[in-house]
Amino acid sequence: TLPVQSATYYISPTGSDSNPGTSEKPWLTFAYAIDSSRAWCGDTLLLKDGTYGDGTSTGKISIKSLSCTAGNEFTLRAENQRQAKINDNGTGFGVRIQNGAYIIVDGLYVRSTDNSSSSDGRPVSVSGSNHITIRNTVGRNPNRYVNGHIWDLLRSQDILMEDNEGYIFHRHCITAWESQRVVVRRQYCNPRDGAISGGVAAKHGLGRGDAVLSMYPCRDCILENAIADGTTAGIYLNEMNPTF
Repeated sequence: TLPVQSATYYISPTGSDSNPGTSEKPWLTFAYAIDSSRAWCGDTLLLKDGTYGDGTSTGKISIKSLSCTAGNEFTLRAENQRQAKINDNGTGFGVRIQNGAYIIVDGLYVRSTDNSSSSDGRPVSVSGSNHITIRNTVGRNPNRYVNGHIWDLLRSQDILMEDNEGYIFHRHCITAWESQRVVVRRQYCNPRDGAISGGVAAKHGLGRGDAVLSMYPCRDCILENAIADGTTAGIYLNEMNPTF
């Protein structure tokens, strides 16, 4: 069997899907770029500096049923750390991974916004997936009118989150819901403005957040070397729910 040949491709808010996906001629949309005939398992898709998602032509990052293998991971990485910014307008997900395996997200800046007319609005969601790595990423402002978090890890296994930062949230910075073997390390979370008037968490006190990591429940999970910054408002380091 011949070894899998990996490739590096590029995407940009000023690109075009008629381009070959090179650094000089990057693609435009995630829906076009992430495809079995283009950027796929074993490949790296580099995001050039700029703003993606709602309000642009790029679309947001939605990866469904992409099951890669160890040593043949699919990687989404900012060409320059945290200079690729993914916007969600409070109605969806900035980055969403469903039923995926061996996927790496590195160096992105992902933000949602408050939207009282929506039931969604989350920066990052991972569901039904395994062996997902999220590192060097900034997450900001899940929709504070709903029961949402910056990083939603739902019914997933073998998740590694490291060297990330989370800001402006009302519930949890990270929630690991009915998951297993989730490792969160070197995580910094600061709710800043925290819960807002009329928001879902207002009853717990305006201006605060809940926890850096909620294990809800999470089996064989680890939180290490994390900071819950309660400088402006209260926040717990860890919340444990042994049953659900």
